[in-house]
Parts: sequence; C-alpha cells; structure tokens
Amino acid sequence: MVVSKLLIAVVHDLDADQVISALAEEGHRVTRIPSMGGYLRMDNSTLLIGVEDESMAGVLAILERECSSREIE
Repeated sequence: MVVSKLLIAVVHDLDADQVISALAEEGHRVTRIPSMGGYLRMDNSTLLIGVEDESMAGVLAILERECSSREIE
C-alpha cells in the first residue's frame, strides 16, 4: 500500500467510534488523537488517515455518512 495523502479529520467524539469502525471495515488505517475544540470547548477526536489517491472519495463518503450534525445550546 502506497499512501499518497494524509487526511486529517476532526470529528465529534460521539461520532469517532463509528467512523473508525467504518474505515477499518474498508481496510483503512486510522490513528485517533483526543482533542478539544477551541470555540465551544467540546471533546473531539482528530483522525489521521493515510489515503491512496483512488480511495479518497470513499473515505470522504464514510466521513459524511458516519458524522452527524448537532445543535449546541
């Protein structure tokens, strides 16, 4: 496997497990780093994903499918 890009995705902590599982099912390797958002100070996970050029669209589709939007009060 030749990795040509490093995708850095910051996702809400509640979505991280589902995203990582979906990526792993497709054979992608992911490193998870706990992080915190600066503006709302919410718990996030920063995901480091090594992606081949031809797999980029699939990885982005997984991120869109597995992450949900939230309203913060």
